[in-house]
Amino acid sequence: MAQYRVIGAVAVVRGDNKSERYLYRGAEFSDAGMDAENIKHLTSVKLIEKLAKSETSSDSGKKDDDEGAYKGINVTDLKADIEKRNEGREDDAKIVPAEPANRQQIVAALLADDAK
Repeated sequence: MAQYRVIGAVAVVRGDNKSERYLYRGAEFSDAGMDAENIKHLTSVKLIEKLAKSETSSDSGKKDDDEGAYKGINVTDLKADIEKRNEGREDDAKIVPAEPANRQQIVAALLADDAK
């Protein structure tokens, strides 16, 4: 199972069941259950990139220090911060954490937005 990150403004990622997910810049996702041809196409047109295992935000070995300013903030407050930041933004500029949107992925999405 490989991990990918959206590097374009937005990528439409299709599942094996032809469902579609719109993922925005900085979102990370696994190719499990995804349409292999769609992944190949999105990679070739440089909308997504394959991550090295050491780059994934969902690595269990990541330290709390990697959370920067978000260390110690509960998930409910982090999600509220995302909602507040997304108000008035165009769809391609909204913060969308990778699924399953656990704490590490939410923090990674916020850190990516901070870096912009």
